[in-house]
Amino acid sequence: MQVVKERTVILTDHFSPPTKNLTSVSTLNSNPTVLPFITSFTSVDTTLRPRGRRGGGRGKSPLGNERFTTGVESQGDYWTWDYYSYWSEMRGSPPRGKTWGSSLIRDPSLAVKRGKWTRLELMLQMNDVDDRNSEAFLWIDGNQVSHIGKGFPIGKWIFDKFLPGGGGAGNRWNDAKRKPEPLTFPFGGTPFEGFRWRTNPDLNLNFLWVLL
Repeated sequence: MQVVKERTVILTDHFSPPTKNLTSVSTLNSNPTVLPFITSFTSVDTTLRPRGRRGGGRGKSPLGNERFTTGVESQGDYWTWDYYSYWSEMRGSPPRGKTWGSSLIRDPSLAVKRGKWTRLELMLQMNDVDDRNSEAFLWIDGNQVSHIGKGFPIGKWIFDKFLPGGGGAGNRWNDAKRKPEPLTFPFGGTPFEGFRWRTNPDLNLNFLWVLL
């Protein structure tokens, strides 16, 4: 499928090996030179809901049996490319433990090159429903900048943000206590626990969402 709309060209390929579902998405974005916030993102999603809003969760994490979402967008004051992911075991954030899209790269060198075209390629591997063995890959302009899955990379959590390579002080939202809880990670961090995108084998990637 090829879709052409103003600044974005999308190329998608879907295929299903015997035990996994892989989806790759290639997006070409034109980045304006002056804008105060996000201008576009690309997201590959899945849902079993027949109607209603697709995509993220507006503060609510998926249950694992009806939807999940992961995408790539520019974030923060420096417009840095990162994942923006919703899944059933994602972490909450203050002030009330709501869940917003998790960022998982946190690399300031991946700042958007304003005024230039950027090619983003995202590939996901689905999990077995009883395991966290999903993986995500991201390429920017042909260079792999992320590969994340069960046991890698190592890093630490600051609420809903995973910082690869980081250790020391971190935290999480404690739902039972309804407040933040400090954590201490070993030097260099701990292995990423992996993604359980789905708990229902019928939940497969089935739509592409582009914000222009």
